[in-house]
Amino acid sequence: MSRVEATAHDRLCIVGIGGSAGSLQPIIEFFEKMPSDSGLAFVVVYHADDSAKSQLDDILSRYTQMPVLTAKDGTKLEADTIYLVRGHTHATIDGDTLRTSPAERHGAFDVIDFFFRSLAESRSERAIGILLSGSGSDGAQGLREIRALGGLTIVQDPDEAEWDSMPLAAIRTGFVDRVLPVARMAEMILDYVERSAIAVPGHTDHEDLDNESVSAIEALITFLHRQHDIDFRSYKRSTLTRRIQRRMGICHVGNIRDYHDLLKRNSEEVEELAQDMLVGVTSFFRDPEAFEDLREHVIEPMIRSKGPDDVVRVWVPGASTGEEAYSIAMLIQDVMGEQEKTLPVKIFASDVDPNAVQFARAGKYAEGISTSVPDEYLKRFFDKQNHFYTVGEQLREDVLFTTQNILSDPPFSQLDLISCRNVLIYIKPEGQETAFRIFGFALRPDGYLFLGTSDATPEPGDLFERANADARILRRTKTKQPILDLPARARVRPMPFAPARTRGVAGGRLARINRDVLLEHFTAAVVLTNEAGEVLHFFGPTSKYLQHPTGEAKLNILAMTEEPVATRIRLAVREVLDSNEREQLQGATRGASGSDPTTQITIVPVAGSEEEGRILAFIFENAPERPATKPETEAAGSAGEESRVQELETDLEATRQDLQATIRELQRANEDLVGANEEIMSMNAELQSANEELQTSTEELHSVNEELTTVNQQLNEKIDMVSQTNADLENLLKAA
Repeated sequence: MSRVEATAHDRLCIVGIGGSAGSLQPIIEFFEKMPSDSGLAFVVVYHADDSAKSQLDDILSRYTQMPVLTAKDGTKLEADTIYLVRGHTHATIDGDTLRTSPAERHGAFDVIDFFFRSLAESRSERAIGILLSGSGSDGAQGLREIRALGGLTIVQDPDEAEWDSMPLAAIRTGFVDRVLPVARMAEMILDYVERSAIAVPGHTDHEDLDNESVSAIEALITFLHRQHDIDFRSYKRSTLTRRIQRRMGICHVGNIRDYHDLLKRNSEEVEELAQDMLVGVTSFFRDPEAFEDLREHVIEPMIRSKGPDDVVRVWVPGASTGEEAYSIAMLIQDVMGEQEKTLPVKIFASDVDPNAVQFARAGKYAEGISTSVPDEYLKRFFDKQNHFYTVGEQLREDVLFTTQNILSDPPFSQLDLISCRNVLIYIKPEGQETAFRIFGFALRPDGYLFLGTSDATPEPGDLFERANADARILRRTKTKQPILDLPARARVRPMPFAPARTRGVAGGRLARINRDVLLEHFTAAVVLTNEAGEVLHFFGPTSKYLQHPTGEAKLNILAMTEEPVATRIRLAVREVLDSNEREQLQGATRGASGSDPTTQITIVPVAGSEEEGRILAFIFENAPERPATKPETEAAGSAGEESRVQELETDLEATRQDLQATIRELQRANEDLVGANEEIMSMNAELQSANEELQTSTEELHSVNEELTTVNQQLNEKIDMVSQTNADLENLLKAA
């Protein structure tokens, strides 16, 4: 009986195997270990020269009892069968049928990526991708698609592979579940299929689980929130359940409570599960027809309406590893070229996963993106180095990446376009409603919202209207901007207390420093901090001038003062640390309404211990009142007017100082960024110049060498077969 007989009547689980140079022996070893009644279908895609007759089907037939067939267009996929896709052939899966067609470009090694993408879209969690030895990076992007849609991804151990370029390229993407020797892959796959959700139809939906399993999943999600500081409670439970069951299959755990216990013991598995929850399905120009609509209905009229002093502002929430944001940047640059305009472009790309944001900032993608990105854009916006494409300087300047939770963090504003594609499908309906309100707040009137094909559209209302026929592109109406009520971000993870450095002897010494400072300021309140602004000691009525921030407890002087005073203090602290001289801030108004008396803040550097470094004394006191300038006989008649003028002058002076402090802060930050950017650009130019001379010849040699190696391995195997046959004939003749 089949090992996965439960899935035979449901959907066939397909194992895609990709290989190139040095992969013949691993393929043979894999099928030697794989039982012939596994219930799985196998599709082998490998690089080979079309002009040479392949011997792989004859060779594999010696090591497995499963039928080995050469894939043809229209071949029906069946369990316990091996299908070989050879040469430069693009293979896709249409239901249970295998479709094949010649690759558009001869010599373009993207056939593995091409098939893996189709496998992921066709089978989702019932897709298993294996990448073996080979040169280049084919297969890396395809494995990512399989992982993103819930399938299993396995890569041959690079130390074992004869050619490690393809395995290493896949590992660098961060979307590989297991790195294994070939001898262990079959066992891993069989155990995964038996234990994971794909072996139990009907149990991938949260609603079909028993109450005990539901409670266990809720407890696991809460535990994950505490450990990883990302709140998954707004995600759909069916999505979370599938991801949890996938990890259970990979870890060979059959019970969810046992898996919860495993998470408590294994911090690495906590990280793996969190990454599984966050994996985004994305690629360059995903759904090309949708991007054509975006260009025609949004970008072209948007650029046409912009004046020379306008800025194009775009937000891509859930940007994952950056492909969608860079795609929009390319379209904007292309349209601006057509319309002969040069406008500043700011594309804010955000994601809750810091690892994905880091990958996007690097802007380095495997050469498989050539199947999605037009050749013109590849030449114009990318630099090719070995088997990778690196985003060029022009796009880097347009796109800014940041870590952000779209449901709890403040959004960007005054946006022309928001592209949020296939992100909301994983979020509960109430979370989707919150997201649409946030998008309505962030967009300017007549701004556009670009949704994915699977996303639900907002309920009919006064915020959005259709901009095209299929409702994937919405336009923000000119109604009043909605009021946001974002939830406070409370961290569940318990935070340890800081070491009590102000206790005992140190505490007494700090109290003496406070008293010495107070001798000069009898009515003042004094706060002592270290150079980082962490509060060491309070003295006097500090509650009049400082406030406790909401949310996570922070004992920092900047967190306890309101803006814009905090910005002025930050700048003044830098001046004090640089010059070792006191600084004084005048006209710092207290109170949200500005009606309370103004405050004079003096920052004094104080010599601390060698361990603590310098100590800063912040002296808060009421600003001295201005002397009367009117004769007493006129004071009574003009007291109200004088008071109002004095109040306005004080507010104006405070505003002027706030503005100057903010400008100096921005100038200083910009100088640091410009210096770092120039240094990086210089280094990059030198490296690029050195690599360009070697690039062309290296690629040609790799291509030829791969084909020669594959043919040579097949010939060696055939020679062994002929030698064995000759030996058998010789023995037969001698016996006769």
